[in-house]
Amino acid sequence: MKVVHISATPLAGSPIRIVNALNKYTDVQARSINLNAKAYGVLTFPEDLLWNENKEECEDIIREADILHFHHWFDFSSKDNSFKFDFFAAMKKDARHLIHWHSNPMTISSLAGQSVDSIVSSNIPQMVVAQFHESYYPNACPVPLIVEVESLSPKLEQAEKPVVFFSPSSKRHAYEERWETKGKPEVVHFLDSLKRERKLDYRLVENIPFADCNKMRGECDIVIDDIVTGGFHTTSLESMALGKPTFSYMDARTQMVLSQLSGTTDCPLINVRYQDAKNILRELAENRGLRKEIGQFSRDWMVKYYSEERMVGSYKRAYSNLLDIGVLYNERYHDNRKAKLWLYTRVPDLIWQERRSKEIGLARMALDFLKYKNVREIIIQKFPYVRNQVRKIKKIFRA
Repeated sequence: MKVVHISATPLAGSPIRIVNALNKYTDVQARSINLNAKAYGVLTFPEDLLWNENKEECEDIIREADILHFHHWFDFSSKDNSFKFDFFAAMKKDARHLIHWHSNPMTISSLAGQSVDSIVSSNIPQMVVAQFHESYYPNACPVPLIVEVESLSPKLEQAEKPVVFFSPSSKRHAYEERWETKGKPEVVHFLDSLKRERKLDYRLVENIPFADCNKMRGECDIVIDDIVTGGFHTTSLESMALGKPTFSYMDARTQMVLSQLSGTTDCPLINVRYQDAKNILRELAENRGLRKEIGQFSRDWMVKYYSEERMVGSYKRAYSNLLDIGVLYNERYHDNRKAKLWLYTRVPDLIWQERRSKEIGLARMALDFLKYKNVREIIIQKFPYVRNQVRKIKKIFRA
């Protein structure tokens, strides 16, 4: 079976990790084609074939493929797409294709200029990342994020004074976006507070190549991923594979999907929201032995439940189904569909909206307190933290 993965950006290295695992642990012959390796600037990832540099070879393997695995939406049946290539015209007569979603449909809709319904209800066979995204795409086959596990030999020793690793993907505050944030201002605020207490140091890592980022993560003692939205990222998995105690807030839906995928209800992630993280992080920073125990638990969990070999089997099974019956699906939504979609999608989103409303309410109170010009100017001048919070409040109202 020959499968070609096609993406317009590196997608945080997801396509190439899937391809490498397929080639290493299955009989699938997989390749990856990326249009723009520099889509994220200096934040780069390993690559296989690049469309503009290896176009002739890319076209040859597309014509030979049994399955074309497209990542995210673009018009692959027309030369008007970003590749300027009609993939359907080049495919073998009996070849199959699928589309793999990595973001929520609202974000994809805004980028692609397509309605959310047309994306979710597309009759094209679909895959979706098996975490919070799953309930947004009930017609898609959930598949895991792939990260290196077996090939790593992490050092589990912990420093007396820990160094915390935090790599936000944007500067957005916690409630500026539903999903596209890690709450950088809020997390940095409590990290600064604990640093002033001399409990820890931290590294704020942004806009560097993946290899450098991963090296720095391996040199730290604790990792903070996403403690805002309710979904985890590859950072959580990569950090656990390295034996690092890892903070990541998972809502009930995400916990359910991860438990089903891994086959266990055990999970070493420190499941906490940013509002509650400071005291928990302080206690962990003060206990070197506990940090090492949680790091060992994290590494053992990844080896036992989330190995590359085990996870990539989901892709091989999905490809076999696609070739045999021409469709992909999620068994979860075969019955009680409307009830499950409300419970697993709408309820977590409503909870988020309520929390956001409360934060905006507190922001309004703060603005009322600062409504007198002289008081406001004195406080903002004297207290940098207040100055930053006022900027954050203004962002909330603009959002």
